[in-house]
Amino acid sequence: MEKSDLPDKGRGTHLVQMLDERLAEINCEYASKRRSRRLGALRLQLLPTGAWQEWDRRRLAQTGGTLEQYKHPCLINDLKFRDEVTVLEEVGPRLTQSLVA
Repeated sequence: MEKSDLPDKGRGTHLVQMLDERLAEINCEYASKRRSRRLGALRLQLLPTGAWQEWDRRRLAQTGGTLEQYKHPCLINDLKFRDEVTVLEEVGPRLTQSLVA
């Protein structure tokens, strides 16, 4: 999420907690893996304002085509994606940590 889309860290923490609870309610495998700690807690990573627009621009330049044809992906299956974006902060249950000085 872009940092400018989050009014305050408390709401980010609340969002992560609610999403975690809902996933556990609707998916018993998720709940089991969270309980056994085989799956870590969700974390919300805050990106600089404009980060998604810049990522879309770079992706469109790589793939070609026009802006009208471009569809922003809902899920990104590139394991190196996290290395390509700047994360300013991480917000999660009992976790608020600055990653950039």
